[in-house]
Amino acid sequence: MKCLSKTLAMSLFVAMSITASADNLLKDASFSNESGWFCWVEKPALDAGGSLTLQDGKAVAKSAVVKNQTPSNLQLIKDVVVEADKSYKITFKANADKAGSLTVTYILSKAPYTGYADTIVTLEPGEKVYECTLAVKKGKDGKYEAPRSLRLFFGAFKDATVTVSDISLEEIK
Repeated sequence: MKCLSKTLAMSLFVAMSITASADNLLKDASFSNESGWFCWVEKPALDAGGSLTLQDGKAVAKSAVVKNQTPSNLQLIKDVVVEADKSYKITFKANADKAGSLTVTYILSKAPYTGYADTIVTLEPGEKVYECTLAVKKGKDGKYEAPRSLRLFFGAFKDATVTVSDISLEEIK
């Protein structure tokens, strides 16, 4: 009987793990080209020594001090399809060497780069798990065009290194 209850407990744990991972709309918690992520570093940030790389399933942003610093100087991007008029929970792990603001946004992936949702997450120094909500809405003109992407903007950090990993995107029901 003891063996049966251990087997049952293990089966429930495995089933819950499979269900939890199945809820991640990104299908893969890692940051890599293979999982559809890519990096964008604007020229002023690049010239100042900024970088954004994908390595070992993590994204590493090294922000520099730029004369006209904007949050979009360093962008981590993945094409994602979600529905309008729904909310989504994003969970990720971040390790920052300085406090700063990370902008999480969902936008049209071409000009005019219409924003459908965004939130600012304040990161503290050290490694922590963060959670935020994106309430996705149609544009002011009522349109919800494609292609759309999920983006993490690291440009508000100044002279800092931020590593992010283990991301999930789940619909809030």
